Amino acid sequence: MNTKLNDISQIQSGVYAKQSKNGDVLYLQSGHINESGGVEKNVQPTVVLDHKLSNFILKEGDILFSAKGNRNISVVYDAQWGRAVASSTFFVIRLAVKSVIPEYLSWFLNHPKTQLLLKAQAKGVNPPSISIETMKDLQIEIPDIRTQQEILDIYALRKRERELIHQIEELKEQELQHRLYHSSMR
Repeated sequence: MNTKLNDISQIQSGVYAKQSKNGDVLYLQSGHINESGGVEKNVQPTVVLDHKLSNFILKEGDILFSAKGNRNISVVYDAQWGRAVASSTFFVIRLAVKSVIPEYLSWFLNHPKTQLLLKAQAKGVNPPSISIETMKDLQIEIPDIRTQQEILDIYALRKRERELIHQIEELKEQELQHRLYHSSMR
């Protein structure tokens, strides 16, 4: 099925909030999201929850899309990160249908073809910005739930393979340096 993002979700901008040392809620910004789609470990609560912010508290499965800047990454909010609101650099996408897995939509938004399409429609130069209208009109290809899960499983395996290859290369480098060091001591 091919549909517009706006037909399967609610999309809203994140919020601008004043930060405080006595915060009780995470204020997620683009720089807090790491390459593996999680939140950096050193992120601390920096905003105080008030009536205005309570309307912006993220829910499990919300998709954050970084709409400003050169890194337009998408991640799925995980409640294990702690109570949080998204900064205004993000769009918060809340699915309105059960026929789409949030992680699948995030994968689709991060796919190189989707990224090229969105970057081509970005406005401004410094920093470029993707409009909410562009996001709402984005055509999403939605296979059945089983196929979505299969795509996610294959993607997770490929991601794990890359991590293992990286670890193997690091261990080979350490072993080589160890041998070179000890052979120089002879």
